[in-house]
Amino acid sequence: MAVASLTMIGYGVTPGDNGTKPLITTATNSVTLLNTGSSNSGAHIFINLSLSNTAAVRASGIWQLSAHGTAQTWAFAGCIFDGFSVPIDNSNGTPDDVAFIHLINCEVKNSGSISIKLGNTAIRNLKVYGCYFHSNVNDLDSSSSGQGTIWLAHSIFAGATGGTISLNLSDPIVTIDHCTFASNAPSQVLSLSSTSGFTSITNCIFMETQAQLSQAK
Repeated sequence: MAVASLTMIGYGVTPGDNGTKPLITTATNSVTLLNTGSSNSGAHIFINLSLSNTAAVRASGIWQLSAHGTAQTWAFAGCIFDGFSVPIDNSNGTPDDVAFIHLINCEVKNSGSISIKLGNTAIRNLKVYGCYFHSNVNDLDSSSSGQGTIWLAHSIFAGATGGTISLNLSDPIVTIDHCTFASNAPSQVLSLSSTSGFTSITNCIFMETQAQLSQAK
């Protein structure tokens, strides 16, 4: 579906009771579950929802139709993403489709490609707090250059089979605090392909067979 602004809250009996998460799913090949259209502004808020894809050929979970989101926000709280190719896909068009992406107390699992994909050339703002990423191929990727502010806190990244965090940004500000990285297959848990910017890693646990941090020189 395509909308300019949206708030979706799942509940059991009354709004806000955080009851059983309603399931929104698709089994149709190559179909994106949520498309936020081409709006340049507004907030798209998702609370206490379970989103999944069970098709043989899986697509993105949430995605924007075209590159008009330079002032737009995606916010997720208490949501589950299960089985998408790219659950949170911000990679279409220039500049970025969505300027601000926030995740709080979410679970992202079984992603076939990249859990959160950032792309193109505009400034990005990604905040992740209290989330659990597991059994994904890649957890976080920025495939092209541009400025960005990335904040990851009190979250767990486990069981990635391809790459945990790979950021191709110019002058990035990356803050990782109180996070755990466990049983991830790649040799580079965090890869930053920038010679400038600021990176802070504090109070984190690395439980890897080949735990490495890589930053361009």
